[in-house]
Amino acid sequence: MPKNIVHVDFIDGVKELAKYYSAFDVFVQFSLQETFSKVIAEALSCGTPAIVFDSTALPELVNEECGQVLDKKASVETIITAIEKVVANGRLFYSEKCRKRAEELFSKDKNIQEYLDMFRFLIENKSKVF
Repeated sequence: MPKNIVHVDFIDGVKELAKYYSAFDVFVQFSLQETFSKVIAEALSCGTPAIVFDSTALPELVNEECGQVLDKKASVETIITAIEKVVANGRLFYSEKCRKRAEELFSKDKNIQEYLDMFRFLIENKSKVF
């Protein structure tokens, strides 16, 4: 691998994983078939901006305040420019916004409440839904 690329072997443990996410300038995820990207959620939770393609659930996770969403047919030059822009802005520019985005989308309390609301609705509207 080129010297400016860091290969990371298997990571055993949440704390070690968080250290890696927190050390990245930007997290790049170019999957075209990701149904939900836990790694993007984890990166944002650690304050790390992400660059993703506009396919599947990825654009729902990343907004302009916490990274960039690129057309899935983006050229290599466009991808490089996006990475350079995020790196030039600096991790600290995005960090607080990334954490806020992760909390808005993935907060345990918020998500539990949404499940409770959905179950309550289904119970109250059983005859209409089923």
